[in-house]
Amino acid sequence: MNTRLLFFFYIRRERLSLVIWILALAGTTAAVAISFEELYATEAEIEALKHIISNPAITAMVGPAFGLDHYTLGAMMSHQMLLFTILAVAIMNIVMTARHTRADEETGRMEQVEALPLGRLASLFALFLLLLLANGLIALTTALALIGLGLDGTGSFLYGAVLGLGGLFFAGLTALGAQVFRSSRTVLAFSFAVLIWAYIQRAAGDMEAEILSYTSPLGLLLYTEVYVNNYLWPLGIIFVLCLILFSLAFFLKARRDLGSSLIGERAGKARGGKMFQTPFRFIFRLQFGLIFAWLLGIYLLAASYASMLGELEYFLENLSFIEDMLPKAGEGTLLEQFLVMLMSVMSLLCLIPGILILLRLYKEEEDNRMEPLLTTGVSRGRILGTYISLSVMTSIVMLLITVLGFYSVSSFVTEEKIALVSFLKLALGYLPAILVMLGLTTLIIGGFPGLRGLLWLYLAYSFIVIYLGDLLDFPEVLDYLTPFGYVLSFPLDGRGIVESMVLLALSLSLFLLGLGFYRRRDLR
Repeated sequence: MNTRLLFFFYIRRERLSLVIWILALAGTTAAVAISFEELYATEAEIEALKHIISNPAITAMVGPAFGLDHYTLGAMMSHQMLLFTILAVAIMNIVMTARHTRADEETGRMEQVEALPLGRLASLFALFLLLLLANGLIALTTALALIGLGLDGTGSFLYGAVLGLGGLFFAGLTALGAQVFRSSRTVLAFSFAVLIWAYIQRAAGDMEAEILSYTSPLGLLLYTEVYVNNYLWPLGIIFVLCLILFSLAFFLKARRDLGSSLIGERAGKARGGKMFQTPFRFIFRLQFGLIFAWLLGIYLLAASYASMLGELEYFLENLSFIEDMLPKAGEGTLLEQFLVMLMSVMSLLCLIPGILILLRLYKEEEDNRMEPLLTTGVSRGRILGTYISLSVMTSIVMLLITVLGFYSVSSFVTEEKIALVSFLKLALGYLPAILVMLGLTTLIIGGFPGLRGLLWLYLAYSFIVIYLGDLLDFPEVLDYLTPFGYVLSFPLDGRGIVESMVLLALSLSLFLLGLGFYRRRDLR
């Protein structure tokens, strides 16, 4: 009875996020299917697409293409969308599972729950039921959305089942990690490391050694060949792995004390080294893992994009919608305009680690780790200033890594050589917009931390408007509701100096306002 009540409590706790995730995943899948139907309406465009996806970089990014002899809309969806949707579902499950297991133990919430008349495994079993419900609803809504668009029913339900079981696999992995490791940060690092390794292993297998793809959970899920052959045996293997992971999690949960773990925390030094002698060094050490992971990911993505530049002329001749996505303003060659479009996307990605670093400050408040730091005599303004400095420096370094990825690969694949200085100007043209977004984040953290979730919605809005606005014929006025809309033409034609100066002044004002509010508000 109490387990059932705990299950309903978990549903209530996650009701908003679950609704957002389910609608976003099903809606995005349906929207992409509709756009594919419009973008690849002729045989010539489909043949051009086949040529493009034969690029090894594309195979590494999205997986192998199946059913090329009859490349239907379903086969396109399975090839170009399934892997990225699995990744999104995996992230949702990792975060949700870590929050309800090790994070609740760290904050003391689990101790209050288990003080009630509940069995030792009740909390984990209630979470397991929640995960079954969440992934089941994602699978069902996605399948029904695809069927509603006229796609094959068998393939659509298999598409949804792949998402659901993929999510459960990484939920089980995280539940097991929560029994093994002592902190939620370590659990998240472990789960995301496995997810990244599974992606890299699948990419290597799809390009070189197929056996590597079969030993990666992501690769195995793709070999269901949805909408082509609809194989079920990979799902059977993933289902067995899910049972093993959750069984081990329940086994370890039943045999450990609350707050303990299979692998204990390593004892630290009695005295901190030079890395911990200043607030900046200390905070940088805490954020080093996040920064390094994003550096690696940004470089690989930029290099993958650059590998396609050699076939840009073919893209533009055979896929008219790509030209529609290029910026209307500015002058320059088609290659330069295409790079502007890519840089607008990469600049948004370069912004994310900076935002995460600033949001980490509020997380430290939530976990009651800010008070010990403040007792050392460091002012609140200096702490926030340090987080601001690190976030700005991180975003700049991400832009430079993007330039390195573009330049190092494009010089080998394009006949039209672009100087390194041109790439640098192209990247730094988006720095004022990035600073405005970081300033907005500072203002929210400093004065209105309850609104921090709106940052991601605003970032998503900026991505849709800047990347897809021209293709979808959005009104031009929407561009000017995001700071990135003011710098799109700057790297091409040299205009926009005034706009950039205004953005810099606005970012400085937002940083100062955020600092002022933070000095005056109470800690959480």
